[in-house]
Amino acid sequence: MIDLSIVIPALRPNYWKRVYETVKEACRKHSFEIIFISPHNLIGELVGKPEIKHIISYGSPARCAQVGALNAEGRLLCHTTDDGEYFPDSLDAAIDLWDSMQNEKSLVALRYREGRDMQGIVLPPNYFTFGIHNDIKDLSIPGHFVASCQPLLSTNYFHYLGGIDCRFEHLAMSMLDLCARVQFDLGPAALSPLEVMNANWMPGHEGDHGPVNDACLQNDSPLFRGIYKHGKQPIQLDYNNWKLAPVVWPRRWPNGLNG
Repeated sequence: MIDLSIVIPALRPNYWKRVYETVKEACRKHSFEIIFISPHNLIGELVGKPEIKHIISYGSPARCAQVGALNAEGRLLCHTTDDGEYFPDSLDAAIDLWDSMQNEKSLVALRYREGRDMQGIVLPPNYFTFGIHNDIKDLSIPGHFVASCQPLLSTNYFHYLGGIDCRFEHLAMSMLDLCARVQFDLGPAALSPLEVMNANWMPGHEGDHGPVNDACLQNDSPLFRGIYKHGKQPIQLDYNNWKLAPVVWPRRWPNGLNG
């Protein structure tokens, strides 16, 4: 069995070769597969690579993530992004930590940094908790709960939970919701021993970031706060909730694919 499935809703093919090459360095001890879910064709350099799967999809990043996980063959699963590079031995260390926790409900938060042109700084451990961020604190989620946009967990447990809530459109809030559900289900959570990813960052509507920015501000953040202001989400969801999300994401393609 493959050790790790890396599911990436992917929009930037110019980064994909670097993703593949740096994942190979980050995951040398363990076997892996990368699942790109994208509106773009697979780049030539990755065609025929046994570790690569590719799915054409025009849905929201959250919908793509849920579809991608259906195709995961790894015993462990994580969702990341395509606009960065991975640090050597970091995924191996995260897998070793998950194995040492000896609990099927365990979650390892993959630490990352992000900044313009990948010049972000090292983030302190408390950055990866619910209690420090204004848009997710002071809710029904304990402040000490681990908060990660890139969690690693058992593939079987991910499916047991119903995956992610595809009422969210982007991965950030959908993954934070997943982290909360794991910990409300008494799953132990820990930070990865090493930083895993050095990610690029674009603000507002810069580049291709506009639809993500608008989804977060107009839908995902209000939805998250609405769920957790006075209550919480069911721990288990219907995995097929992705089928309720639009096949073509209207924020990216407001006039459809032929518009």
